[in-house]
Amino acid sequence: MRTMIFHLFLNSLIVFCVLAFFVELTIFVFQIREARIRYWCRSLPILKLPFDLLFFIFFDEGLITNLNPFSCQVFTYEFITSLFPVVHQAGDHIIIPAYIASYIHPTLFNFIVGAITVIAIGAIARKIILFALSRSYLNKVFRSSQPCYREIQNDQLSFALKQSKTVLLTSTEVDIPFAADHRYIFLPEVLMQELCQDEYESVVAHELEHLRWRDPAFKLINSLACALFWWVPTDWLMKRLEGDQEQASDSSILKYGLHANALAGALMKVIKRAKYLKCPIAAVCPLDSPKVSHVDRLEALLNLKNGGSRIKKVVSLLGMVVAIFVCLCFWIC
Repeated sequence: MRTMIFHLFLNSLIVFCVLAFFVELTIFVFQIREARIRYWCRSLPILKLPFDLLFFIFFDEGLITNLNPFSCQVFTYEFITSLFPVVHQAGDHIIIPAYIASYIHPTLFNFIVGAITVIAIGAIARKIILFALSRSYLNKVFRSSQPCYREIQNDQLSFALKQSKTVLLTSTEVDIPFAADHRYIFLPEVLMQELCQDEYESVVAHELEHLRWRDPAFKLINSLACALFWWVPTDWLMKRLEGDQEQASDSSILKYGLHANALAGALMKVIKRAKYLKCPIAAVCPLDSPKVSHVDRLEALLNLKNGGSRIKKVVSLLGMVVAIFVCLCFWIC
């Protein structure tokens, strides 16, 4: 069991780093401009972590011996033995974690495995506590909220809200508009007085797109995966994912016939009074976040254009296919 934990520790770390590198390289080579496609490409390395763990649990050593090119016996056996003077008998197999473990003193090895396990349990417990506190805060916001009676004049947006059964609420407890759970959009009561009609509708459209794509739920899933695999350097990727989520929802307002300048104006008004939500792990997507670069986001907003080159869209989709293929290659040997 201790050896399996050590194998999982090294495999997840190595494969995540290599896969993240190839995904970023794919995004650069194919010049993927579509934020939603960038988001799904960058989600692959993180979403893969819990799937690897499930393989590890339910298929015994399947992850170690067959589903990971960096530890697959067939793929790496000759490579490792050609680089390192390993003494082996006929029929023996060697994988990278086993080779590293063979040079670690048993006492130190047990300490490393124990530390990995304890910290992982602590990280998950911390996330559970944060989630409970976040839900408590959201319940407080729910109790202080009331239906938003401001009219939506945009017909396309109004129809989309009715079709998705999205509920618009206003509250004095929040300073930033945000989407929560699967059908709620919260709007600050004070901000409602400052936004013109176009700005108001652009904010609603932005948050509605978060709900349509289930961004709050995926954000929560990614956060829990990062907590479980605490040793994997995922913070930088989570920031990029959040930025891609916001830019994807920003650009989606164009399909409702709304202008990007209206959302840029609303965002500036939000930034001025931003007091960030006390929901570090709840299923929430706020209009503004300290993790997202305001400059990059405003530049992207002001450069938004309706439509776009069909060739660029096709190339972006091709890039996503390549990213998925690379991800699958790091599963199957």
